Amino acid sequence: MATDSDSTGKTLKVAPRVFEDVCQQIREQLAAGTLKAGDKLPAEREMAEKLQVGRNAIREALRSLEQAGVIRLEKGRSGGAYIRPPNASRITGAMQDLLDYGSIDLGELTEARLMIMDMITRLACERGRDADFDLIEHNIDRTDEVTKAGLLEQRAELAAEFYTLLARGTRNSVLVLLVTSLSQIFRRLFLIRLQGGGTPMASVVTSRRRILRFLRARDADRACAELRSQMLAGQTAIQAYLSRKPAPTQAPVARPIGAKAKAAAAARAGGQP
Repeated sequence: MATDSDSTGKTLKVAPRVFEDVCQQIREQLAAGTLKAGDKLPAEREMAEKLQVGRNAIREALRSLEQAGVIRLEKGRSGGAYIRPPNASRITGAMQDLLDYGSIDLGELTEARLMIMDMITRLACERGRDADFDLIEHNIDRTDEVTKAGLLEQRAELAAEFYTLLARGTRNSVLVLLVTSLSQIFRRLFLIRLQGGGTPMASVVTSRRRILRFLRARDADRACAELRSQMLAGQTAIQAYLSRKPAPTQAPVARPIGAKAKAAAAARAGGQP
């Protein structure tokens, strides 16, 4: 039970809202292993009777858990509330909110990312297998293909996936979740820059082929140096765009870059997308 204090400073006990208590019980079942990824929660009526609460409280709890990425709600005959497997979306959402509302700034996020990726790269050089490096090579080839085809959104997704594949070479699932989360935040920023008329960094594919060569050679120092140089170039591009862009009244939302969006971006920039 939460606590608060009155005007005299006396501590008072504050009962949690009913739906929060329902959320907490479901989270405790997850922690205890009673519920696992893929499990379907009981129907609203059954949950309400079992927990002795109203169905409105159950609905609000399910909405809250869905927003937190704990469950997914499906409609239809086989619909219901299903436990989601662990994923980076929860971490991404929390850090994105901190960035959007100014609790952390882009410089801090970049500094942390550089330090983390340096450690990731060294571990990948030490623990990575040929199969890991083959997946990275395929990612780079696909990035090259979609770049030449002008598929900017797919390029951004593949560029972010590169870091996840690199992290998988560490054989540490916690690091994979963290890196995936950070990469998705920067993917969003790059998409916003591209939608604003920016152009993709031409050196990414060439630089990543060098990184892969150093990874296969187990040359951690050169792999780290190359990756750091590439990430700093990306950071510079984002900051240059943001410095020219007026401060938004609310957090920008990245949208798919279709033909109309690319044409509009080109018109604003006075050139081709």
